[in-house]
Amino acid sequence: MTRRIICLILFLWASSAFALDTGSIQVIIEPSQAISQEARWRPKGWTEWYESGRTLSGFSPKKWVVEFKNITCWEKASDQNVYVEPNHTSIVRGRYIQERGDILINIIPNTINAKWCAVLEEVGGTSSWYDSGVKISEFIPGKTQIKFIDIPGWEKPSDIYVDVQCNGIATASVNYCKKIAQAPEMINASDGRSNQYIYLSWSDVPCIETFSIWRSTQNNTETAEKIAEISSQTAYTDTTASPDHMYYYWVRSVNKHGTHEFGTPDSGYLMLKSPLYLNASDGDFVDSIKIEWAPVPGGMHYEIWRSTQNNSTTADRIASTVSSTNFIDTTVKPECHYYYWVKAKNDHVTGPNSPSDDGFREFEIVKGVKADKGKYYDQICVQWDKNAEAIAYDLIIAEIIPTKRKRDSQAVDIISTQNTYVCDVAAIPERRYYYRVVAKNECGESLPSAHDIGYMRLKYPDNIYASCDYSNKVQITWNSVIGAEFYEIWKGPNSDISSASMLDSSIIRTAYDDPVIPGQDMYYFVRSRNAYGKSEFSDPIKGCTQSCTYEVSTTEKTFDLNGGSGSIQIAATQGCEWNSFSNQSWIHLSESSASGTAAILYSVDASETSRTGTITIKGTNFEKNVSIIQQQYLILSIQGSGQVNINNETYSLPFSDEFEGSSSLMVEYLTSESCQFLYWSGDYQSTNNPLNIQLSSHTNLIPNQSCPVNLNISALGEGTVSIDNEPIHLPLIESYEKGTIISLSTPESSDFKYWDIDGTQVILNPYDLEMDSDKTVVATFNTGWSMNISAMAENLGGAYKSSIVIGVGLEQQIPAPPLPPKYSCNMSISDQISWDNLSTQIYPEGEKSYTWVISLNPHGNIGPAEPRDCTLTWNPEKLPPEGIFQIREGYDGSGSIIVRDMREQSQIVINGENEYKNYTITLSDTSWRANFYARGINLGGTYKSTVTIGVESTDSILPAPPIPPGFTCRMTLIPVPDWSKEYSSEVQAYGNDTYSWVFAINPHGNSGSPEARSCTITWNPEEFTPSGYYKLREGYDGTGEIVISDLRQTTQLVVTGKNETKHFTLIWSESTPFDYELKKGWNLVSLPRVPENNALNLIFPDAVVAYAYDQGEYIKADVLNPGIGYWVQVEEEHTYTLNGPVYDEAIDSLVSGWNLIGAGDVEMNLKEQLGDSVIVIYKYDDGEYIQVESVEPGFGYWVNLE
Repeated sequence: MTRRIICLILFLWASSAFALDTGSIQVIIEPSQAISQEARWRPKGWTEWYESGRTLSGFSPKKWVVEFKNITCWEKASDQNVYVEPNHTSIVRGRYIQERGDILINIIPNTINAKWCAVLEEVGGTSSWYDSGVKISEFIPGKTQIKFIDIPGWEKPSDIYVDVQCNGIATASVNYCKKIAQAPEMINASDGRSNQYIYLSWSDVPCIETFSIWRSTQNNTETAEKIAEISSQTAYTDTTASPDHMYYYWVRSVNKHGTHEFGTPDSGYLMLKSPLYLNASDGDFVDSIKIEWAPVPGGMHYEIWRSTQNNSTTADRIASTVSSTNFIDTTVKPECHYYYWVKAKNDHVTGPNSPSDDGFREFEIVKGVKADKGKYYDQICVQWDKNAEAIAYDLIIAEIIPTKRKRDSQAVDIISTQNTYVCDVAAIPERRYYYRVVAKNECGESLPSAHDIGYMRLKYPDNIYASCDYSNKVQITWNSVIGAEFYEIWKGPNSDISSASMLDSSIIRTAYDDPVIPGQDMYYFVRSRNAYGKSEFSDPIKGCTQSCTYEVSTTEKTFDLNGGSGSIQIAATQGCEWNSFSNQSWIHLSESSASGTAAILYSVDASETSRTGTITIKGTNFEKNVSIIQQQYLILSIQGSGQVNINNETYSLPFSDEFEGSSSLMVEYLTSESCQFLYWSGDYQSTNNPLNIQLSSHTNLIPNQSCPVNLNISALGEGTVSIDNEPIHLPLIESYEKGTIISLSTPESSDFKYWDIDGTQVILNPYDLEMDSDKTVVATFNTGWSMNISAMAENLGGAYKSSIVIGVGLEQQIPAPPLPPKYSCNMSISDQISWDNLSTQIYPEGEKSYTWVISLNPHGNIGPAEPRDCTLTWNPEKLPPEGIFQIREGYDGSGSIIVRDMREQSQIVINGENEYKNYTITLSDTSWRANFYARGINLGGTYKSTVTIGVESTDSILPAPPIPPGFTCRMTLIPVPDWSKEYSSEVQAYGNDTYSWVFAINPHGNSGSPEARSCTITWNPEEFTPSGYYKLREGYDGTGEIVISDLRQTTQLVVTGKNETKHFTLIWSESTPFDYELKKGWNLVSLPRVPENNALNLIFPDAVVAYAYDQGEYIKADVLNPGIGYWVQVEEEHTYTLNGPVYDEAIDSLVSGWNLIGAGDVEMNLKEQLGDSVIVIYKYDDGEYIQVESVEPGFGYWVNLE
C-alpha cells in the first residue's frame, strides 16, 4: 500500500509538472441502503474501493471503466464507461438493486378457502390475499407481519412474523380451529395384536383439549360406554377388554365449545392365548392318540394341527371346530411319532400355536401264530394272522421258552419278511424252537406275540449202497444228512428191521462189515442221530461177496529201437492175488505179484534190430499174455503256417511226428482262399501238391505260397496322410504282398493324435506297418478343443513351473512326469477313477458336463516353511463358446466357487504350505426354463395365465400383456424393485449362487361375485435343472413364510383371495454342502441345511446317541430338525457332510429360562437381535462352555432369557 501511495504521488507530481490536461471522476451510488451495506466503486483494474461521492483526479483524457463491488443481497450496478476530458470532472451514477425473498404459508386445513396477506411497511399497506401453499415472491428481506382472513365458524390464527431472507423462502404453518371440534379420522383398533390389550390409534385433530374413548360390543352408539378421556395423545391401550368379545371403538374430540358427535367406529379384539399343558398319549392306545390341553379363556373352539416333524410350518390341520379340550386322533399309523399343536379360536380370531407335544399309538400284537411240528425234514414253517397296518414282520426264534416281552430276549435268530408265512431253514432237526412274531412299519414295531413251539424231523439216510465187490467183506455207504451228528448201521438176515441188530455207529458216511462169510447175503439199515433225537430207518439194502475176476489194460505195447518203459494196469477183485513174468531177458519187470487192482511197471532195453517178447499175468483160474514189440521210426517235419493233409489226415503247421521206416506218405499243403501254392523246398524240391514220398530217413519239408493282403485306410477329423512319403486320397483300399512293410506318416504341422490299427492306438508318426494280414487303419486327428493351464511359483533353484492340458475331443490320458528332487510348485491332474497323476486328460465328446480334478502343491519341498503363492494362468480364448467353466475347491465338484467364469479372468493365485490341495474345473450347461400355469374359474373372460422363468447365458425378458377387460385369474412376474414393469417371461443370466423371481397373482380378478375365489398354479419339476433347491415364500422380499419347501416334491399351489394381488417369491439356490468335524465324545450341534432324510443314523451314521432339550429335561432324539440344538455323542473324531437346502428361518419361539437352539446358515449376532431379554448365551466347544453373543452355522447354543 505504501508503494502504491508513493507511485500515485509521483504520478500526480509528474502530471502537474509535465501535463496540465488531466481530468477527474466522481461516482454517486444509489440507494442509500446499499451504501450502508458497503456498496463501493473503483476504476477497473484498481485494487482499492471508494465510497459514494468520492472524486478522484489525475485521469488522462480517454475512456475509463468504472466497476462496482459485490455485496450480499444486492444486485450490483453494471460496469460503466467514462470518457475523461481535460480539466473536467466526469460524474457517474450507479444503482444497486436489492434482491428479494419469497413467502410460503401453509394453512391447515387447506379445504376451507383460508387466505393470508403481508403487511408492506415500505408502502404503508398490505399485500393481496393469497391461498395456502402458494409461494409469493418479491418481498423485502427482514421481519414481515402476516395476517389471516376471517372465515365464519372458524377461529383464525393470530398474526405472525416471518423472517424473509434474500433469495430464500420464508415458510410457516398455521391452524384454523373449528369452533366445534373436528372428528378424529383414521381410527384403528388392533385385531389380535396382543392377548393382553387392544391398541387404539387415530389421526390428530387441531385445536382440541381432550379425546373421549367410547366402547361397545355392538356397532351401536346407544350401547357405547366411555372408558377413558385423554389429552395430547392419539393412541390408547385398552387393558380391560375380554377375549370373548369383539369391540367397537369411537373417539370423540372435545374443545371449549363442546364434544363432537360419534363418528365412524373401528372394531378390534384380543388375541387368544396359546393353549397350555398339551399332552399327546405315548402308546397308551392301539387304535388312536389322545390329545388333551387346558382351556383358553375366550376360546369357543380349537384347531388341531399335526406333523411328523417338530416344525409347525410342516403341520397340517386335522380338525378345525373341536369344542372340548381333548381330541382322539384315529388317522395315525402305529408307532409313528406325531407332533401336535393346538390353536384356540372364536368367531373373530384364531390364536397362536400351543407348544408342541409328540405322541404315538401302539401296534396291535400279532395273533394266530402257528409253527409246524415235525412236518418237514428241511424246514419249520410258521404262519400268523395278517396285521392290516404292518408293512413287514420279524419272526423271532428262541431255543428256550421266552420269559420277557422284549423282542430279542433269548433270540437265536430273526427272520424279516413282508409275508404272513415264512419257513425257518436254519433249524436243527428234532430240536424244539419257540416262535414269536413282531409287526413292523416305517416307524416302529409291536410287542412280540405269544409264542408257539415248532420243530422239524431228522431225515433218514438215502442212497444206501452195500458192496458185492469183495470176497470177504461188505462196504456200506450212504448220503450224509443235514443235522446228523452220527449214524447207526444195523444188519439182518432179511429185509425186516425187526430181525436186525446194530452192527456199528459212524460219524462218517461209510462202514464195513468185516469179515463176511464168502457167498453170504445180508441186509443193512442206516438211521441218523443227533443230540435231540433220531430218524426213521432207511430202506434195506442187500450186500454180498463174490469170486475173483481179472482185467488187463492192454494186449500189446510197441517201442522204437531206443527202448523205454511202460505200465500195465491189472483190475482184480479185491483180495484176489496174481503174479507176472517175462519170457525175454531184455524185458525187466518191477513187480512180480500183487492182489486186487494194481499196475505192472516194466522197462525195455535198446536194440539194433526189431524184436518181440511177452509179459504173462496169472491169477486164480486166469492167464493173460501182453506182446512187447521193438521196431525202427523216422521223423517227418513240415515248417511254415497253415495246414497239411498226410494220408487224408489234417494237421496244423508246423508239424513233426514219427512214422515207421519205409512208410509211404501223401502230403498235401492246404492253401487259403486268397493264396496260391508255388512249390516244396527242403529235402524235396517239387511243384507237385499233393507230394508222394517214401520215408527212408528223417525228412524236412517247406511249403511256399503267394498271399496278397489288403490295407483299408481312412481318417477321423481333418488331416493329410502319406504312404512311403507319397500323399494319398482318403479313404483308400490297397493290396500288398504279405510281409511287406509300409511307412505311414502325417505332416508335423497337422493336429495328429494317433493311428487306430485294428482297434489298437499307435501314437508314433511316422510309423512302419508290417502287412502280415489285412489291416484297417484310421488316422485320427483332433476334433474338439484343448487348453493349457500353467502353474508358476518363485524360482528357488528347483523346478518352479508345471503345466497340464485339459480338453474334450479324442480321448487321451498322458501320465504326469515323476516329481523332481526339489520344486517350489507342482501341479497335475488326478484321474477320478484310478487317481493316477496325469499331465493331459482329454475326454471323449458327447457329455453335457465334464470335471477335471487338479492336484496342486503351491509351496513345494524347497525354501522357507511359511505359506507361498503359486499362480495358475490360462488363455480363455482356447475355451469353447458353449458351457460354463468354473473352478471350485475340493475334488467332488461341489465345493466353494473360487473362479466363477474362466472366460472372464485368466489367472488365480493359490497360497499354501507344503501340501497338496485339490481343485475341480467344471464344464456344465446349467441353462433351464420352466413354465408356470395359472388357471381360475371360467366366467367368460380371461381365466388362464402362463409365465416362464429360467437361467441361461444372457438375460431375456418378455413384457406381460395388458390387463384384459374381464378376468378371473392373472399371473405375471415383477422385476422388484421396479414395480412399473410386468413380465410374462424372465430369464436371468448365469453367474450367481441364488436366483429369485417375484410372482404377482390375482386369484379372483375383476369378474363375478366379490367373495374370495381360488386360482391354481401348476408346474412340471422335470423342467428344472437337476441341481440346486427350489422353494417358494410369501411376499416379494424373499424373507416371508415358506409356502413350499421343495418345488420338486409338490407340483401345484392353490391361491385364494379377493380381487387383489398376492406376491410370492420363488428362490433357486445351488447351496454347497456343510461339513461337520465332530470330536470324540459329546458335541453340541445343529443343522444349517434341511436334509432329505432327518434320521440321526443317516446324518451322523457313527453316532452313539443324541439328546434334545425340552421343558427342563433331556429327550432322546432319533430325528434331527433344523433350528434346534442337539447333544450328539460319537466314539471317534470324524468329519460328516450334510446336504440339502439352506436353513434360513429366524430364531423365534423362545421361552423364559433355558433354550437349546440351533443356528441357521449364516453367522448372526443373536444377542443384538433378541435385545435386553437375553441374559447369557453359551457355546460348547472342545470340552468347555464359552460365553458368546453371535451364533455360527453347525453349532447348538444355550440361550437364557428373562
